[in-house]
Amino acid sequence: MKFLIFTAVLLLLLFGGCLLAVEYIQISAERIELHFDGLEEAIDAEDWERALEIFSHCEREWERVSSRWKAMINHEDMRDIEISFVDLRAVLEQQELNRAQQEMATLRYYMRHVPDNERVRLTNVL
Repeated sequence: MKFLIFTAVLLLLLFGGCLLAVEYIQISAERIELHFDGLEEAIDAEDWERALEIFSHCEREWERVSSRWKAMINHEDMRDIEISFVDLRAVLEQQELNRAQQEMATLRYYMRHVPDNERVRLTNVL
């Protein structure tokens, strides 16, 4: 009987920890995405200085959360996001409008994909 109670409590703690991790990923992704609309506006206006300034805020926020994300998400997803940050910085510095828009869309996709992918659903479990 004690074993069953111990196992049940352990499973509840594990499940609760997973839910908290998913919530943290969701909130931190949204915090980074708050800068994306302004960044896209600056890119569309070809205001490269402003775009780089806003992008730097995104990068700082990413650096703050990425070490925690590494413990919680698929490493391929981490790599994709980090490559996207590197590519977008390079394109902003080169001031290439079309590629900047493309890389911005890619980064936005990855930042939305990870929380959706980590959310606990029956399709993710099976």
